[in-house]
Amino acid sequence: MSKPKYPFEKRLEVVNHYFTTDDGYRIISARFGVPRTQVRTWVALYEKHGEKGLIPKPKGVSADPELRIKVVKAVIEQHMSLNQAAAHFMLAGSGSVARWL
Repeated sequence: MSKPKYPFEKRLEVVNHYFTTDDGYRIISARFGVPRTQVRTWVALYEKHGEKGLIPKPKGVSADPELRIKVVKAVIEQHMSLNQAAAHFMLAGSGSVARWL
């Protein structure tokens, strides 16, 4: 299994910085060398699931078809954004959600 691109400790450090300063996503992104969309995703995961949401998922594990259907239905029926759906279902990011639509 490959090493996650951003370990849990870095994710937590970024999220803690977001909640303890007035810095926005752009400043935090530059400070920690992490894409702005990634910072937004981690903040959303943390708000929804706490520290558990920041634990890296194993790479190469695909979501089962039932989960994919639930995610797509949530986006369509509940008018969730791709980022909201990714955070709600603890997905790594909104890219997977976009591919499933």
